[in-house]
Parts: sequence; C-alpha cells; structure tokens
Amino acid sequence: RIRAQERRWARVGARAGVVAVALVLVAAQAIPLLAQSSVAQSQDAVERGDAAEALRTAKRAERIQPWAASTHMQRALVEELSGNVPAALTAIRRALAREPSDWRLWVVAARLETKAGEFESARESLDRAVALNPRSQILAGFAP
Repeated sequence: RIRAQERRWARVGARAGVVAVALVLVAAQAIPLLAQSSVAQSQDAVERGDAAEALRTAKRAERIQPWAASTHMQRALVEELSGNVPAALTAIRRALAREPSDWRLWVVAARLETKAGEFESARESLDRAVALNPRSQILAGFAP
C-alpha cells in the first residue's frame, strides 16, 4: 500500500515536472515573438508617419525583451527620426552592449555620434564596423 502511494506521488511529480518544462519552453518562444511583433508594429507606425505610436511600441519591445539588441536598435531609430539624438545615442549604446559584434549597430552609432558632434567617437564606431565587416561594399570607402 505504501509503495503504491509512493508510485502515485512519483507519477504526479513527474507530470508536474513535464508541465513546468513545457511552460518554460512556451515562455522562451513567446517572449522573442512578442518583442519582434512590437518591433514590427513600431516599424509599421514609422511607415505611417505615426511617431508617437512608433516610440510607444519600440519602448514596449524593450520592456518585453530588454536583453535583445534589436529592440534597442528600433528605439534608437525611432528616437533619431523624432529628432531626439541624445535618447537615440543611449538606445544604440544599449544595443551595442548586448551585441557588440553586429557591424550594422556600429554604423548607426557612427551616424548618431556624427549628428551629436562626437566626431572622434563616430570615426571609432565606423572603424569598428569596417573591422567587423571588411568585405562590405557599403563600408569600402570608409576603411582606414
């Protein structure tokens, strides 16, 4: 009788473990999906010319997935489009902290730094982009 109860509790524990793992897997898939959906909504709002909605959805994407460079990149682009260069610089620097090997982020950083008058930093960022993507046709004219 005691062994039967132990087996029953073991089955219940195993089922609970399977459910817990399934929930973790669902969350692991849902979070990036929700964040990228918000990024896409922000991009759509930019295309419609709705800067307020673009910024709102970019911020939502950052809250959903703050560790992703893409959400901060979108925020930087929207802030730049709105003319808020200091906020755009903050956002692109957050993106770079998360993904320093993405040459595209360095190009955006160089553009924003140039707009902010940070010419030495802009040159360093552009050099970093070239170093990360030396075969780029786009960056070929900027190689040191």
